[in-house]
Amino acid sequence: MVVVLTDADTGQEIVWFIRRGKPYFYLRDKETKRFIKRLKEIEVRCFQVVDYPIKRAKKSNPLYVDVVGITRITAEEWDYIEEVEEKLEDATFLRVSSMFGYAVSNTLLELSGYEYGSELRVSAKYRENRYCWVVMWKHKPEDKPRKLEGEDWL
Repeated sequence: MVVVLTDADTGQEIVWFIRRGKPYFYLRDKETKRFIKRLKEIEVRCFQVVDYPIKRAKKSNPLYVDVVGITRITAEEWDYIEEVEEKLEDATFLRVSSMFGYAVSNTLLELSGYEYGSELRVSAKYRENRYCWVVMWKHKPEDKPRKLEGEDWL
């Protein structure tokens, strides 16, 4: 079985396959289909968004929140990718709940999607049950967004 993903960092392809019973991640050129390099780990990123515009806000208190949860996985852990994505989604939900309240996260938070990247920016690994998070928010579209980031347990 072969899985081909688009690398969010380079635009190339991340290929997962099993050879001689061992799983591998490789970065592959999109046009020539040649392998560029072997990847020991990739990043999995879960993006969630709160978009509460001024038209829907009852007290003229709009809220725009972008939250991302990031962890690293190895080729051996790819079999558990659904579990990894679910845990990242739950962790980012809890992060938004702790910052803005359960009502905001339960009613307004929407899953935006997942990305897979070959450039490793965080040290949090899934096998260690760790993830990094970044939350950016603002109340009005013209405001400068505020940013908070950290690392936590899954």
